[in-house]
Amino acid sequence: MIYESELPIAFIVGLDSMQGLQTSRTLQHKKVPVIGIAKDKSYHACRTWACDLKLYVDTESEELIKLLEKIGPQLKKKAVIIPCQDLNVQVISLHRERLLKWFHIMLPEHEIIEKLLNKANFYDHVLKEKLPLSTTYILEKFSDLETIKNKLTYPCVLKPSIRTTEWMEETSLKAFKVFTEVELIDLYKKYSKFTDKMIVQQWVDGTDMNLFTCFCYYDNNSNPVITFTSKKIRQWPPLTGQRTLGVEVRNEFVEKTTIDLYNSVPFKGLGYLELKKDEITGNYYIIEANVGRPVGPSSLAERGGVEILYTFYCDCVGLKRPDNIKQQYKGTKWVHLVRDFQAFLNLKKKGQLTFIGWLKSLKGKRAYAIFSWKDPLPFLFILMKIIRLMLFSSKDEKKTHSQSPIQND
Repeated sequence: MIYESELPIAFIVGLDSMQGLQTSRTLQHKKVPVIGIAKDKSYHACRTWACDLKLYVDTESEELIKLLEKIGPQLKKKAVIIPCQDLNVQVISLHRERLLKWFHIMLPEHEIIEKLLNKANFYDHVLKEKLPLSTTYILEKFSDLETIKNKLTYPCVLKPSIRTTEWMEETSLKAFKVFTEVELIDLYKKYSKFTDKMIVQQWVDGTDMNLFTCFCYYDNNSNPVITFTSKKIRQWPPLTGQRTLGVEVRNEFVEKTTIDLYNSVPFKGLGYLELKKDEITGNYYIIEANVGRPVGPSSLAERGGVEILYTFYCDCVGLKRPDNIKQQYKGTKWVHLVRDFQAFLNLKKKGQLTFIGWLKSLKGKRAYAIFSWKDPLPFLFILMKIIRLMLFSSKDEKKTHSQSPIQND
């Protein structure tokens, strides 16, 4: 039985996400027994063969904790919990004391989670640490808009302090680029009810290629063991969406800023920071952070020869770390084929990218977001959904599929 495995099990909480799928595949490749836990059984990642067992429960509520408490006494060895979405991180962090008897939980203290995971708290912390941030305002109520409206310049960005379940059910967008005061007011009225606070930031000039990221892993002693820097090439939706094509690059400023941020608190576990380089001034500004979990392009580091997830697992269970923990800057790329094709079509329509140019941009050593020859069902399931979208044109069908089939990533 899987619970009696000699090697400690990795529980992937949030299998119904891109990062959950990639984490499962990465650890399965290292012969780690994997149990995936998901909320949405119909999600394409749940078709993966990379789990020895799949369980389904509300992974964003105390129901998850109750399930793990039931499983814990059945385990032969203390297992590892890897939350893969922000709300998974929150619920596991909040109730960690109930689980530590049976599970390794590599997260910073809960107050650190709250400080870094909630964007309003995060930006307050960034300002206090004097890290680079564009002009930012926190909106707790509608009247706050009146207070700042004369200070704003456009375009600006409107985003939630945290993407709640309700927010993600309403839109797959992480943020909105706003061009007028009227548009800002309309968007605030529509979306503010789906989160506790809203955030307005000055737009940083530049294309998607001006976005740089750094993955990192800190051990139990708050030492930065691994950093891995990359940049976006395209994202979907453009400007405020998610990476569709990226490449590893050397960027010492981004790496240093990431370390400065996570050194500013007693941090341990997985972290991520995104910055944007201003096209006009050349200055970098922090955009967002993810804490306590893998991110969508985690497989870029693995494909680039840096075993960040397996190192995390080994440290949790007391195994020898792998040798490959230093970035070699091989120019490895990461691509989400479905989303990147959408991004290409948008650029082609604007006359900014040809089909041949798109194919050339994909050349080189690559990691894939969803596609895998060894584990094909998640990608095939997405294709089936897309084909269904194209074939059915009734009003009800359009309503049913109004959200992206991959919006949880």
